Amino acid sequence: MLSSVFTKTLWERRWGLVGWFAGGAAMTAFMVAIYPVVRDSAAISELVEQLPVEMMSMIGIDPAIVTTGFGYLQAQMYTLMGPLLVLMLAVGMGAGATSVEEQAGTADLLLTTPTARSTVVGQKTLAMVVAVTGLVLSFVAVLLIGQVTVELKLAIVGILGINLGVALLGVFFGTMAFMIAAWTGKRGLASGIAGGVAGLSFFLNGMAPLVEGLDGIQKFMPFHWYLADDPLLGGPTAWHLLLAGGSVLFVGLSVAGFAKRDIGVVSKLRILPRRSARAAAIRSSRSPLLRSIAGTAVWERRRSFWWWLLGMVSLAALTMAFYPTLAGTGGDAFQSLIDAYPPEMLAMFGITDPSSILTGAGFLSTRVYSSIGLIVVLSFAIGMGRAALAGEDESGTADLLVTLPIRRDRIVIGKAAAMLGLLVALLAGVGVFVWLGGPLVDLDLTVTGTVAANAGMAFLAFLFGSIALAVGAGTGSRGKAAAVAATTGVVAFLLNGFGSVVAWLEPLRPLSPFYWYQGDTNPLNQSLGWQQPLLLAVGMILVGVAVLLFRRREIGT
Repeated sequence: MLSSVFTKTLWERRWGLVGWFAGGAAMTAFMVAIYPVVRDSAAISELVEQLPVEMMSMIGIDPAIVTTGFGYLQAQMYTLMGPLLVLMLAVGMGAGATSVEEQAGTADLLLTTPTARSTVVGQKTLAMVVAVTGLVLSFVAVLLIGQVTVELKLAIVGILGINLGVALLGVFFGTMAFMIAAWTGKRGLASGIAGGVAGLSFFLNGMAPLVEGLDGIQKFMPFHWYLADDPLLGGPTAWHLLLAGGSVLFVGLSVAGFAKRDIGVVSKLRILPRRSARAAAIRSSRSPLLRSIAGTAVWERRRSFWWWLLGMVSLAALTMAFYPTLAGTGGDAFQSLIDAYPPEMLAMFGITDPSSILTGAGFLSTRVYSSIGLIVVLSFAIGMGRAALAGEDESGTADLLVTLPIRRDRIVIGKAAAMLGLLVALLAGVGVFVWLGGPLVDLDLTVTGTVAANAGMAFLAFLFGSIALAVGAGTGSRGKAAAVAATTGVVAFLLNGFGSVVAWLEPLRPLSPFYWYQGDTNPLNQSLGWQQPLLLAVGMILVGVAVLLFRRREIGT
């Protein structure tokens, strides 16, 4: 299995990939099992006929077909949840394909073997494609079973077409992350930029039908290439060729960037090249952050953090900028949506307080605090959690870390403290920006709501990051840590949403951390109460579990 870069990459991730595939199958099975409830609901069928099509496109719903197998899966799975899982896997593998080995100091050993750098890039890319394909095939397998068990009534060519599209979407952004990492050697920077571009594409593609003038840019959005011409109905489309072509272009740029890099050198993207002698100079830092485990963890993300913050602030700024237009021109349509659509169904899309959609707090929450922004922050936390201990273990530096005169407990606590600190700083920055910019577009936000939303999101992300930390502490596998945390997050999100619709799930809804986070209102209208401390407390308990697991585990096993 270790005879090539390709097989070695897959072998090292074998158990993590099993977790991803199982999680993908579980998510799809959960959605398929709920479909009969939506299909057989006469009330939903009557209500969706009253909905304004333009407004429903904002949350990925076509009201004319929402109760059909095609409409249900398009809205519930292939607008957000399916792409979310695929993008997390693809961007994570692409960003870490070569940068992890560079940061661990093992890249020079790899490149001393008789393997060309272009071959390394090609085989790492192929491994990512195989992993993404495996995840997507887990969707396909469950949908084929659903064809028989719940009568989805989908065409086989449609099932293959939509899943080919979501796979190509993942590979597109995965190779984009690979390209950035190949040129910079920075995993956090690569995942932050690629994830940010993916989030921006999703946002603009969803908003284009609602805002005059945006429809012209929709055709340039990768999410439009993925869903255009309804591949779930008719199979693969010509738009998918753009995703494939973009991936090939990114691979070519990855080869060029990796071929020129001095491995082990801290590089920066520059317009003008520096002299090689200066580029090779390595300076040791005297930062006081390097005197502790927590400080070192923060120091390692000191640059990528600003990209994550910039992405979140940009998302908030775009959403705030669109609000006056929508409030002024779409008021009647939004009011029709509020009057016609059952609040319980909207909860499945992160809108738990539809009456507030026309308000600044409600509109901003739907994008920044309940969907795209929430996904970005969760990705940041899970990425930190999985790299904190499992990353050290897989890179071969964990044994050096535990030989320091520091107890293992302090190592885990220090890593967790860094994660919590960066999350609080990230959301504090977003909160300050939102609060200062709110009056410019008449959002009419309250201090309590702003603090509650940002604190809640920080602690919610810390909870799921702590899941990744605990799994990584117990297994030493980044893949398992990310897969378990991501799958748990998706299931918890669906439980909160479907729990408001399905009677037998409703008693379980309070078990979801997403219910604690936003309850039956939007996050920016939340109050400071038991919710935020509970999220933080569960995160701390999971850190305690990580301490126990790391204390008992033999490093390197």
